[in-house]
Amino acid sequence: MVKECLWGENGLKNQFSSLKWQEYGTDIVLILFEFYVNPIPYLRGNLKEIGSYRKKEKSIGIPTILDNENFFRLNENEQRNFLNEKIVAKLVLVKEKVKRNKPDFNIDGLITDVKKICGEKASS
Repeated sequence: MVKECLWGENGLKNQFSSLKWQEYGTDIVLILFEFYVNPIPYLRGNLKEIGSYRKKEKSIGIPTILDNENFFRLNENEQRNFLNEKIVAKLVLVKEKVKRNKPDFNIDGLITDVKKICGEKASS
């Protein structure tokens, strides 16, 4: 079910394929969304809301937990909305996290473009 939402024909991979990092600056090349499906309690308790900015790799990791409470009990449309809203919310956290580093990265432009792709239901 998760694979279909992420990599299926109507999945997030295709939904966001038009976004190219070069259009937003040079200091962040990769924003990695890390999906944890029903993580064990130890892992759940030790996940940060957002990973550290890795200047050398020009990347940042964003963990997201998917479980019965927030994902699996939803219908397909609600699952997509949940993922879209979560992505926008996490990008807002990225903005707060990296702003002190003053990177060459237009995070506001990325958030705006992601909201357009996700539709009006994804709001910060």
